[in-house]
Amino acid sequence: MDTFARMLTPENWIALGIALLTLAIAITGLAQYRWTRLAHMQAHTPAIKSELITPKSATPGSVSITNSGLGPAFIQAINLYREGELVEGILSEAFEDVFNQLANRQGPPIQTVQPYAYQQDYAVSKDEKIILVEFDFIGQPDGEGFNAELERQQVQLEIVYKDIFGRKHVSIDPRPGKEL
Repeated sequence: MDTFARMLTPENWIALGIALLTLAIAITGLAQYRWTRLAHMQAHTPAIKSELITPKSATPGSVSITNSGLGPAFIQAINLYREGELVEGILSEAFEDVFNQLANRQGPPIQTVQPYAYQQDYAVSKDEKIILVEFDFIGQPDGEGFNAELERQQVQLEIVYKDIFGRKHVSIDPRPGKEL
């Protein structure tokens, strides 16, 4: 190496320095591009959350989803689980099956209405709220103990969705210690 360094002329040293500086600028530019892309992806990441409203005397209950993230969420699947097992059927039937089993232990049966017909790749906008199902207790104004029974039987709602970059996300509510 010592003999190689002696053979270089000042012009060669300048050219080598410029080449190394160009390489450092290119590496910095690629790293900056990567960081900018990651920040852009984070700035457009959706976050789907679900909410359960128990029926009251004058209003029906509902299960809804809201995109509280920063970008649109493209719905891929909505699944309902009880005690870790998938409840089969279309969404309104699955809710009706689970809710009636819970209500029969607690009291009156439940009547459900599905105002939302879920379609794959439907885009849920930022701050958009979609009611998946509405339900009401037949013959009783309030469903006392209903939320406790939901938690006891580990009823969970799973929403699978993608962001605008095609990344897959899964939201499962409730997580331990959190209500649906």
